[in-house]
Amino acid sequence: MKTTADIDDEFLKPAKKAAIDEGVTLRELLEAALRARLEAAPPRSYAGFETRGGIHEEGTFQILDVS
Repeated sequence: MKTTADIDDEFLKPAKKAAIDEGVTLRELLEAALRARLEAAPPRSYAGFETRGGIHEEGTFQILDVS
């Protein structure tokens, strides 16, 4: 899935350097960081998520697997 995110240069420049140093793409580095963060996070309940004002697009519900 393609997405766009604004990343502060304070983080992006060192991330690009780290990716080069590790011989991986920036995408691979960011995915690994996200994976590590999500694996470390305790499971959360999203009950009632659909009723929070309808500010999230339908695709968000599919990603979160709530219905």
